[in-house]
Amino acid sequence: MCSSDLLERYEESAIYALAQSYPSGAFETWTTCNLLEAHAQAVLRNEVSSVSIRRWRAVVQRNRAWYYNLQGRYGIAEGLAEQSLHDATETLGSEQPATLHSKSYLASTYWYQGRWIEAEALDKQVMETSKRVLGAEHPDTLTSINSLASTYQNQGRWIEAEALGEQVMETRKRVLG
Repeated sequence: MCSSDLLERYEESAIYALAQSYPSGAFETWTTCNLLEAHAQAVLRNEVSSVSIRRWRAVVQRNRAWYYNLQGRYGIAEGLAEQSLHDATETLGSEQPATLHSKSYLASTYWYQGRWIEAEALDKQVMETSKRVLGAEHPDTLTSINSLASTYQNQGRWIEAEALGEQVMETRKRVLG
C-alpha cells in the first residue's frame, strides 16, 4: 500500500471517529463539544476529495454549526453549515435526509441572525423536499413546517404562521396521539 493510500485511510478513520464522537451541539453537550473542538479543527484542516470522508465531514460540520449557533457565534456557525450543506449535497444528493438536515441548520443560522428572507427560502425548500421524499406526516417534515411557521411569525405574517402551526399540531395529534 502506498503512503497516500495509507494517509487517506488514517484520515477516514479520524473523521469517522470524530463524527461518531462529536455530539449534536445542544446545550447539554457543550462541554464535550468544547473538548473535541481542537480535534475537529485538526482533522478537518485538510482538503479531501474522498466521498466517504466528505460525508462524515458534513456530519461533524453540521453538529459544530449547531454548537456555535447556540452560543451566538453566527459567523462561524454559518460557514460550518454552508460547508456541511455543500459536502452533503455533493456526496449524498439534495434529497437525502442528512442533506435536508444540513440545509435546515443553515436556515437556522440565518433565522438566529434575523435574516428572514434567506431563512424562509431554505425552510421552504426543506419543507417541500421533505413532503415529497419523506411524506407529509414524517416527523422531519413536521419539524420543517414548524420551522417555516416560526420564520413567518418573526416576519409578522401571523395568519400564515398560525395556519402552518395548526397543521403541524393537528397532524402530530392524529399521527402520534
